[in-house]
Amino acid sequence: MFNKKNIKEDYSKRIFFWLVIIVGIGAVVRLLWLGNYSLHYDEAREYGLSFGALSNIVEAAKKNSSNPPLHLFLIKFFSNFGISDFYARIVPTLSNILTIFFVYQFTNILFKDQISALFSSFFFSISFTQFRFSNEVRPYSLSLLFASLILLSFELAIQKPEERKWKYFFAILSSIGFFA
Repeated sequence: MFNKKNIKEDYSKRIFFWLVIIVGIGAVVRLLWLGNYSLHYDEAREYGLSFGALSNIVEAAKKNSSNPPLHLFLIKFFSNFGISDFYARIVPTLSNILTIFFVYQFTNILFKDQISALFSSFFFSISFTQFRFSNEVRPYSLSLLFASLILLSFELAIQKPEERKWKYFFAILSSIGFFA
């Protein structure tokens, strides 16, 4: 027998299925060509700054880069798995893939429409600009990830003022975002 609960659960499962497909498409598009071309000079310079001790990375970022150090710390972490163009670019790629999901969440919360949220995340996942940003050793994708998280927590703090956790999330993410 059909009841509202079963219909709603079925609808939620379909939405989740399509969201997984969209994130999967975005991941495939971004990961396919990740290590296929060499680092450009400025990318190689950024990658080189991520080597050494953590305190050296902060000093190197201050002197030789206009980018905040969190990006370099994350690149250093992933360079423990291997030193290659692929691992140099994995931080922006993973950041951009995660942002697809948060674009869906933000749009869904803002407009309260899952179909619109699916479309916005789909268009984000196939955006050529986002594809390019996710394949460069630059903090663009990481900054975009933090921007989407900050916007999401800000919107939730406004919509649910009785839940203080969203205000704390907003404050914490904003603070960490300055280093990204």
